[in-house]
Amino acid sequence: MSAVDSAGMPAGFSIDLCKIIAQGVGKMIKVQPLEVRYVPVTLADRFDAVADGRVDIECGTSTITVSRMQRWISPR
Repeated sequence: MSAVDSAGMPAGFSIDLCKIIAQGVGKMIKVQPLEVRYVPVTLADRFDAVADGRVDIECGTSTITVSRMQRWISPR
């Protein structure tokens, strides 16, 4: 639900949601405007990117599965 526009910037519904989340976080931590950096991820590595700290959030469309729930709930 996002793509790269003609200027090379991410755009689309998922990006709009990310912007709203970033604005809310910026207000909560009193950092206005909050710097946002877009990091390209793949379907295969997007959850790893969050887990290892390469990104703070991932705003793509994802379904909830038992294996994904176990990954985030189980002790590390």
